[in-house]
Amino acid sequence: MEMNRAAYLYRSCEIVAAMILRSELPLPNVVSGSGVPEFAERMLQQNLHLQNWFMHLRDCLTSVGYTHGDRKLHSLQNVVLHIATTFKGSLLFKEDLRESLESMASEEAHSISQVVADASLMQQEMAFHLQRLSRMMQMYVMSGESKDPKIARRLKDGLGEISGFIR
Repeated sequence: MEMNRAAYLYRSCEIVAAMILRSELPLPNVVSGSGVPEFAERMLQQNLHLQNWFMHLRDCLTSVGYTHGDRKLHSLQNVVLHIATTFKGSLLFKEDLRESLESMASEEAHSISQVVADASLMQQEMAFHLQRLSRMMQMYVMSGESKDPKIARRLKDGLGEISGFIR
């Protein structure tokens, strides 16, 4: 009902949800066969995966410095900075995502499912950007356009480090 309110009477969904939330039922596994706990755990694991992927990309692309005079490499480094500014302050990079989700749901009077849905959408966006940046870096390394062989070697090694993250 929560995921498809339009299919039901909207007000009825609110009433049923309010009754469940105010009841003294134990919230975990109220609905038998609910996939919510598994989804939440997968989301937390995906979040760790995205954070590690970003850190590897960031470390690889910024460790070569910014004074190399290579415009294509500068553009890759700019993408890292854009991803960092977009997602660093977001919910996805908080220390404990589980606690952050729960506090957001209680503070903003949103249902936990809406907060989780928003976080899941952010994860999908971040995965898209990280995958695109990884592909761009891969194309750059394969093209052999790097002017400095040390930088080319470092980026190639970095591709090896992130190969496990690319799906």
